[in-house]
Amino acid sequence: MDEFSPLPTREPATWQSDAERKFERSPRSWLPFLFIPLSAVSYVGVPPDRTNEASAMINLMRNLGGSVGVSFTTTMLQQRCLRSTI
Repeated sequence: MDEFSPLPTREPATWQSDAERKFERSPRSWLPFLFIPLSAVSYVGVPPDRTNEASAMINLMRNLGGSVGVSFTTTMLQQRCLRSTI
């Protein structure tokens, strides 16, 4: 482990399948297939005069979810690093 690196470094796994390697090379290529339909479905049933409020609530929930997800992931990585150094 490098003395300035907060996380231990590893060599790439040699047991990965071709599909896993392709996913690793382009991890964000599937995001449009998730978020575009999700955005379209979130407006179903909203009257046209209420789309501004719906848009505000959808964006608020998306931002809160992203913040919680990032903080959870950061906490789990930090706990894992602490356990591996003890």
